[in-house]
Amino acid sequence: MIEKLKGLLSLKERITNNNWEKIEKELNVIFPSDYKFFIDNYGAGAINDFLWIFSPFEDNKNINSLDRLSELVYYDNITDNKKADSTKKINYYDGKSGLFPIGVSDNGDEIFMDFQGDDVSIEVYETRELSPIVFNVSFLEFLVEILTNDSYKDLFAEDFLQSNNYYNWQ
Repeated sequence: MIEKLKGLLSLKERITNNNWEKIEKELNVIFPSDYKFFIDNYGAGAINDFLWIFSPFEDNKNINSLDRLSELVYYDNITDNKKADSTKKINYYDGKSGLFPIGVSDNGDEIFMDFQGDDVSIEVYETRELSPIVFNVSFLEFLVEILTNDSYKDLFAEDFLQSNNYYNWQ
């Protein structure tokens, strides 16, 4: 799948020495191998300077998935008492299951891995929407899907896709 992605997206390798074992133990999670491969080889960054991919190892807190998770949980707890009973609560990752942030678009669309036992899906919450678009595929398959499938051409922005898609890492 990585070769297919390389054919769609200009990728420059940036090999890192990430300690996945430590982070997975701390979070009580096993990240999918293709996500770990991508982060190890390309790091956090942006597709076409628009769709940001987070990493739990990134120094920049704006694209660090652990910082983003903490922020989401914090604000969710603050607003929890203010929500109407009919408001759907989003379940962020709690050490067992839930949504773990892996990206965001410049428009505010948020991308999560949804951990439900051994099942992991990718979910995209469009700006101000509480119902996600669910992708029952791996992380790399998700990237290929949004770069090639006309059904998702305008998912993030009208001009998201370019004739020469690229990935800039931080």
